[in-house]
Amino acid sequence: MKNKIYIGIWLLCMVVLDQVLGLTMSKLATLQKQDTRIQKIINHEINSDIIILGSSRALNNYSPQALQKGTGKTCYNLGFSGSNVIFHEEILKLVLSKSKKPELIVYNIDDAGTLFTNEGISFRFDILYPFVENNDVNSIVCEQNKKALWATYLCRTYRHNVNFVNAVRYLLNGKEDLDIMVSNIDSMGANLIPVGASKTKASFLKTRILPEAQDLNMDYINSFVNIQKICAANNVK
Repeated sequence: MKNKIYIGIWLLCMVVLDQVLGLTMSKLATLQKQDTRIQKIINHEINSDIIILGSSRALNNYSPQALQKGTGKTCYNLGFSGSNVIFHEEILKLVLSKSKKPELIVYNIDDAGTLFTNEGISFRFDILYPFVENNDVNSIVCEQNKKALWATYLCRTYRHNVNFVNAVRYLLNGKEDLDIMVSNIDSMGANLIPVGASKTKASFLKTRILPEAQDLNMDYINSFVNIQKICAANNVK
């Protein structure tokens, strides 16, 4: 009987420790990030008529203020530097599940960078990791990262193991440094570049040579088509 009690106490302590460690990593990783737009989506704080999607060209060059002034509609920028079209599809689905449906999606197409494999463009897991406490975000991360979804419901530290490094960074150095090109997010979600600021070019633009046909990424094409289908199904222009 005593052995069973000891085992029960040990298991209870392990469960409590798992919960505490998981929630601590989640909290610290969230505090470490400058860009909290994913949290705003989760909290139903983004309910604009117009949503801007895309990578850095959308983030750095599309002014929600200008679009709002010109259209009389509310607008918010959800462009993310270095992000690919698969990431954009997931952001769109997250917005539609958490917020008022927008009337219009402005989607920036990065020349050949949208449908071709390019080393400077990827699925931005790091943007989503601090917010995996949310089940919808966690599902996206698990699906795209080939992570066992069921295990994240059994073990909180397994769900938040992606946040361990950023949690430690916050403890050592506080919030991440502000990047004028990436994380200087204004009240409407944009990171507009000041006049005269330097900016690197996408690798396929440096030499002005378009990618080869074999670099065409079918997963990117499927997501590009899916974005249009999702908008049509939700009556979003």
